[in-house]
Amino acid sequence: MTQSISTQRPLAGYRVVDFGQYIAGPAVAMMLADQGAEVIHIDPLKALAGIIRLMQF
Repeated sequence: MTQSISTQRPLAGYRVVDFGQYIAGPAVAMMLADQGAEVIHIDPLKALAGIIRLMQF
């Protein structure tokens, strides 16, 4: 007897917005993505300003 295994993930079709900045936020977003959710990561402007400032010569 052959069993059919469903390949659809439990969170398929869900969209999650990730505002996390440190270890816990991105880790949870990765777990949600592993379960099938579409994760949209939003970077804070303050962090982007620091990166842009470092990249200027």
